[in-house]
Amino acid sequence: SGAGAIIPATIQAASLPAPSKAPRTVEAATSAAPPSRPTDAAETGVGARVFDVFDSAEALGSTGGMILLAAAREAIEARGIFTVALSGGSIPTLLAPSLLGAAQSACFERWHLFLADERYVAEDHADSNLGAWRQVLLSKLGIPASQVYGLDASLPLEQAAGAYESILVKVA
Repeated sequence: SGAGAIIPATIQAASLPAPSKAPRTVEAATSAAPPSRPTDAAETGVGARVFDVFDSAEALGSTGGMILLAAAREAIEARGIFTVALSGGSIPTLLAPSLLGAAQSACFERWHLFLADERYVAEDHADSNLGAWRQVLLSKLGIPASQVYGLDASLPLEQAAGAYESILVKVA
């Protein structure tokens, strides 16, 4: 067994069965489909928590990428666009291989990317999640810059938060 990376499974494609509350180990992703989820009726519904335990960071990134890409495909087929909020930190690096591998088929030009936990810092600051996404992936995926939304740290905090909220309401 490897690093044992643990993440909350917060991104779920609608086609996946309901999540389980019990932790489970996910072996390295070897198939083209996300892992199946148990379907205990008592453990389903909004707010149900599930933690997936992966043998390695690579397995986490591969599975996370497959889930994200499946959700994107479904949204684009249904609505023509995919709107998602992603965290920063190590997430861009973990998802990079899966997302870059799908660059020809994932319709990235239809993605709208928000940041789930952006910090109030300039994009070129080391703590900027938007900066991390741009550095690792965004220029390579073809998501239009106008469809990547971050906080404007040149504005006072309250104005930056209000502007970001307005964009969220407009796009989502």
